[in-house]
Amino acid sequence: AAAPNFYAYQWWCNGISGGSSSLCTEPKPVPVPCDTTFRNNQFDVCYFDGTSAPTGAVPALSQHTADSTVTLTSIGAWTGFDRQWGGGLVADSGKSDSVSAVWRGRINFQAGTYVFHTISDDGIVLTIEGLPDVITNWNDHGPTQNDSSPITLPAGYKNVLMRWYENGGGAVARLWWDYIPTI
Repeated sequence: AAAPNFYAYQWWCNGISGGSSSLCTEPKPVPVPCDTTFRNNQFDVCYFDGTSAPTGAVPALSQHTADSTVTLTSIGAWTGFDRQWGGGLVADSGKSDSVSAVWRGRINFQAGTYVFHTISDDGIVLTIEGLPDVITNWNDHGPTQNDSSPITLPAGYKNVLMRWYENGGGAVARLWWDYIPTI
């Protein structure tokens, strides 16, 4: 079974933390430190207030383990994950704008050549352990597809990190890759 999502809530009454829930209108998320572990063959995600998408163990609005599980096909391609929030709230961050996320995964790649793809609205950076940034489009824009150059990887585990932010308007974060086996 997948690990549970992590949330922290605290009652806020008249702008003051604590108090009786009967006097409060709603619980508000309390930032919890983001778990920066790279887990095997799954992507975990932390959502943050603001557009910086920090990579350290800093307070997150929410985080999810096993946000997406990587199941490789027989040739190593992956259909990825596709998060489309439109103009609504991004996941359970409580925000539709000025929000960011960091996905982390430790992926067992097959030896071969890969082309990585993202679609984002707004900024995105994709990093693979031991390589310079594979995709970088860190600016405000509508839904935009970015494709890496072909990258040859040896067989084995690599940490994959995707940073994303939404600054205004619609919100999309998508990742997938194609694979050409080594002959």
